[in-house]
Amino acid sequence: MYLGQLLSALTYLIPAAPGYVGSAEASGTLILSGVFGIDTNLSSAMIVLFHILSALFVLILGLISVYNLKMNLGVILKKALRNR
Repeated sequence: MYLGQLLSALTYLIPAAPGYVGSAEASGTLILSGVFGIDTNLSSAMIVLFHILSALFVLILGLISVYNLKMNLGVILKKALRNR
């Protein structure tokens, strides 16, 4: 998996679609199915699951960090909406 992650990280050197939409999925599927021989459907499911878990991890860790820093999330949101 470390080798797969390294190969996937190297694919970001290649120009991709705007916002990298689908680029990580394509490179992950190519590496997992092409290099490691994992079934394409299984490798696609692994990539999507990893994205979902990463998003949840970032949100939960971000909320815990904001709470530990004793920041008022309501004030932050009001300032962000007011500056639009």
